Amino acid sequence: MQESKVKICHITTVHPRNDIRIFYKECLSLTSLFEVYLIVADGKGDCIQDKVHILDVYDRKRSRFGRMLLNTRRAYIKALELNSDIYHFHDPEFMFFGLKLKRKGKNVIYDVHEDLPKQVLSKSYISLLIRKILSKIIFVIEGYISARLSAIITVTPGINERFSKYNFNSRVINNYPRFEEFDSTNNFTSKQNEVCYVGSITQIRGIEELIDSIENIPISLNLAGKFESDSFKAKLKNKPGWGKVNYYGIISPKEVYEIMLRSIAGVSTLYPEPNYLTSQATKIYEYMYAGIPVIASDFPLWKEFIEKFKCGICVDPKNIQKISEAINFLKDNPEIARTMGENGRKAAIEEFSWKNEEKELFNIYLRILKKN
Repeated sequence: MQESKVKICHITTVHPRNDIRIFYKECLSLTSLFEVYLIVADGKGDCIQDKVHILDVYDRKRSRFGRMLLNTRRAYIKALELNSDIYHFHDPEFMFFGLKLKRKGKNVIYDVHEDLPKQVLSKSYISLLIRKILSKIIFVIEGYISARLSAIITVTPGINERFSKYNFNSRVINNYPRFEEFDSTNNFTSKQNEVCYVGSITQIRGIEELIDSIENIPISLNLAGKFESDSFKAKLKNKPGWGKVNYYGIISPKEVYEIMLRSIAGVSTLYPEPNYLTSQATKIYEYMYAGIPVIASDFPLWKEFIEKFKCGICVDPKNIQKISEAINFLKDNPEIARTMGENGRKAAIEEFSWKNEEKELFNIYLRILKKN
């Protein structure tokens, strides 16, 4: 089997086709060795983008609930039709179909983006008792299925520690930035009074407090990403601070980088939820690579990291006044902000680059193919 003819199929019915980790990092990297397909369910149709064959299984005839139930099955059927050499899925909803593919003799990888049992514990709209039961059920199911797949990819050492107990071939692929092609001089003297947040726009990511924090200070917020719901979007738009928000929607990595270069700081003030306390914040690495200081939650793990590299300020994510003070401090002290940004960029280039993760991704694939 020639490597150039090997067919790889990534599968997601939850994430958008331009997801940073799935498309811009993993799929684009893999096109250098393999023929890459990406199955999605977003209603935007089939296409080829940057050598990646995107196949859309969205069903317009179904209700929203019906699509949620059937998209995974449609993705499974499409995956079987492709007859790929390796299948790489990204959603817990697809776990049972991933197991079905494995039982048909296929090579199957589960890419674990979140610590799902801990994430369920953060769902405040579900009663605590039900959350605990669901968390335990998911914990058992993930362990059972993961032990039977070809490989597991996780995003943090903490998550990998759990999955390595089930599957010997469990490896960490960190969400480090892939911005090498977007390089530019970061001139703090010419920046506008703007900070930025790029990512999922949800309640527990501290966006409401961030918008409140800029209400009474001479700062604007560059905001990009997808809202968790229309109701949360409406709630934010009704806030007095929303008038100082520049909202860009869902944008490309290049546009993200340009927004970061314009900003005096990048903000990642997530709530202290179980899933976040031990996580690696991808956005922090991206802010560091862009050469801007970070304003982050004062979780012990994050605080230790930021103090080690001297690349930002940690605050209580629910303390609006402390967030305002951190932003004002960086605005009023551009030389300190510039030094923090330079420290962060140096660390990002030397220690937190996607290039190293790309090598490990190739190694995982080649090990699987070698066994065939």
